[in-house]
Amino acid sequence: MKQIKGRHLIMGLCLSACSLEVSAISIQPGNAIFLSGTTVLTNPELGGTVINDNIDGFFKIEPESPLFSFGQQYQNRVVRSEETGTVIIAPRLRDPFNVTGGQALIDGFSINGYAGWEVDVNYRSDGVGDKGPTFVDRSADGDVLTFTFGFPLVINNLFGEIQEESFFINILTDAPKFITTGRATLFGRNLDYPDEFFEASIGGIAVPSSADVNAAPVPASALLFGSGLLGLVGMVRRKHDNI
Repeated sequence: MKQIKGRHLIMGLCLSACSLEVSAISIQPGNAIFLSGTTVLTNPELGGTVINDNIDGFFKIEPESPLFSFGQQYQNRVVRSEETGTVIIAPRLRDPFNVTGGQALIDGFSINGYAGWEVDVNYRSDGVGDKGPTFVDRSADGDVLTFTFGFPLVINNLFGEIQEESFFINILTDAPKFITTGRATLFGRNLDYPDEFFEASIGGIAVPSSADVNAAPVPASALLFGSGLLGLVGMVRRKHDNI
C-alpha cells in the first residue's frame, strides 16, 4: 500500500479542520495538492449533464478468505461541463461492506489514465457522502492520481453503526470524451490485522479520452455480410436493366 507521508497528513488534517471551500485546483505531474471541498456555486464549471453513471465493480479486500472481506463499490460517473464542454470524471466510493470481526478503514484510492491531460481536482461537498479526500498526488508521468483520506472512511462490521461513503470527487479535464480503460486501486486496513495494509483493484474505470466513447470495432463477419448484400443488390439492378 502507498504510505501516507507525515507532513501530508498533518497539513491535510489542518486544512480539513478549517473547512475551507475553494475551487477545483489544477495539479501538475509530480505534484500534490490539498483538498478542502467545493460546490457548484463556488465552482460553476463543475455543473453539467451526467453522461455516464454506473456501478461498474466493487473493491473486495480479503484478509483471510472470501468469507471474511471488506470494501466498497465504485460509482463510475462522468459529467459534461456546461461551461467548458469537456468531461468531468466524478467517482465516488459507496455501499461499504465489512464481513470481518474488526473495524475497516479506507485510506485512499488511485486511478490511472491521466497522462497528457490537464486536470483540476476537488471533491463536491454539496452532494451525497460523508467525507472527501484530504489530498491528491499526481505521479511524475502524470498518469496516476492518488487520493488519500486524512480521516479514513470508517466501515464497521455487520454489528456496527458507522458505514461511511465518500463525496463525489470531481476531476475536471480538458478532454472532449471519455473511455472506460482506466484502473482503480483501493487502499485499506482492518483493525483485526493492525500490522497489515491491504489493497484491491478493478478495471473498466472512466478516464479522459480524445477518441469516441468505448467505440467497438465492426466484426469481420458483419463486413462480409455487408459486402455480400451490396453485391446482391448490384446483381438485381443489372438483371433489371437487361429486361
